Amino acid sequence: MPLTILLVILIFIVTGIFSRHIFDIQFQHAEERRAALLGMFLIGVACTLVMLILWEEILFPIKIKELDNGIKMSNHKLKLRVQVLLYLGIPLIFGFIYLNYHLNGIEFYIWFAACMAIPLVTKLLSGINNYNDFLRLTSTEIEYKNNEKEGSYSLDTVKYIRIVKDKHDFLSKIIVGLNNSTELTIDVDEMELEAYYEAITKFITENYQPLLKQA
Repeated sequence: MPLTILLVILIFIVTGIFSRHIFDIQFQHAEERRAALLGMFLIGVACTLVMLILWEEILFPIKIKELDNGIKMSNHKLKLRVQVLLYLGIPLIFGFIYLNYHLNGIEFYIWFAACMAIPLVTKLLSGINNYNDFLRLTSTEIEYKNNEKEGSYSLDTVKYIRIVKDKHDFLSKIIVGLNNSTELTIDVDEMELEAYYEAITKFITENYQPLLKQA
């Protein structure tokens, strides 16, 4: 946690300093310099909000819900609401700066576009899409919801389970072969459960060993 706090402070300071080019101000004049420092401070705050949205584990530490006979992994229900509130703070900051400062137009619009687009594309849209997604693994069944795809399967109906990893050797999909010759794909990568990859793999290898099939 101390390292995380240091990184947050570092990003705040660095982005604030580099944002000086946004402002069309003579820094040798004391009054204009003070105004510019406030503007740079606000840009640093906006960039920190972006980072808090992207690096969601800072505000929402990884937690696995322990069940009597298994585990359940899902996206934090409060997470998306907080991220949206943080996101709404970004245009408010840039709007204040736009109305109260002389600006270098191109630099300002580049910073504004980046701060608005990056969290929206990388986190918020997918977060809305995966709001109710979850994966539940127990000693008797496998249950999941991935957008429109969902289901609950008793282990008695499962013929084999295969773990599929990506090129970086991280868990990507869980293939579940059923006794009726149907093959089910649980895309944990699409569900954005990357924080739980290690826990999922560990549970499957320890509890579903007889069903495990090599990829």
